[in-house]
Amino acid sequence: MKEEYIRQVKRRLSLPGKQKREVLRDLEEIFASGAEHGETEQGIIQRLGTPEEYAAGIALSLEKPRSGGKLAGLVLSCVACVVCFGLCILGCPRTPLVLPKAAPAFRWKAR
Repeated sequence: MKEEYIRQVKRRLSLPGKQKREVLRDLEEIFASGAEHGETEQGIIQRLGTPEEYAAGIALSLEKPRSGGKLAGLVLSCVACVVCFGLCILGCPRTPLVLPKAAPAFRWKAR
């Protein structure tokens, strides 16, 4: 049962050889640890999900984040700063900015 599960996971993993071997070694360790704690192979398989689900989860966890999202966020932040700065210079009234007084600092009393 365990060997068939691992074989199916191996077939579904689309990773380079070294990463695939590491994942399969980790999977062997999961089964060994579960057995040490009295868990059956069937119980471990139910916990891990189907081989398809397990392989898909591994692929998602090893997927590299796309750098385009970071660049888009940086550009958007820069545009927002320029717009806010422009609004402050051009659109703000010419009255001075009044800030509220800060609350006194809290002090611990020694006993």
